Amino acid sequence: MTIEETGAVMDLLIAAYPQHYRNSDQRTLDNALKLWAAMLVDHPVQDVLLAVKHFIATDVKGFPPPVGVIIDRIVTMCNGEQMSELEAWNIVKRAVSSASPYVYIRTGKTGAQMAFEELPVELQRIVGSPQTLVAWGDCGERELNTVIASNFQRSYRARAAYARELQALPSDVRNAIGAVSARMALPEGGE
Repeated sequence: MTIEETGAVMDLLIAAYPQHYRNSDQRTLDNALKLWAAMLVDHPVQDVLLAVKHFIATDVKGFPPPVGVIIDRIVTMCNGEQMSELEAWNIVKRAVSSASPYVYIRTGKTGAQMAFEELPVELQRIVGSPQTLVAWGDCGERELNTVIASNFQRSYRARAAYARELQALPSDVRNAIGAVSARMALPEGGE
């Protein structure tokens, strides 16, 4: 979004919340404009305007939104319905039930490898490896449905929240975080 487009968004907010902006001097308005433009740089103006209008239409408190609320609405609009932690666990549980350590001649892979590869990537990251599916399959039904399910769902919830948070960040901030993560990563072999 350009600075001019951000100006149109700010004009909409000023029109909707005149009391809030009534005593703002030009310097304050310019700083707000620059901040919103920097934070919304990666979003199309149509998405931002839709999110702002959505906020205004549903606002019952009478205060303008912080930019983070608008970004959250945009992320929600773009992602649609996300898989719940229970839905994710049910997919993994099905994979556990079909994960055998035996190699299939036709594929040359174990049942665990095939079950693991069929999982969505975000679930693969949480599970970790095909061997985890086998180990979970060796647990009793009670432990699988309580302790392991609870731990998996907590991990899924945390990863989903982190992914959503990353998606909300401007690309320059996301890239900087990626650079820091790469610098801090353990070398191959975990040494």
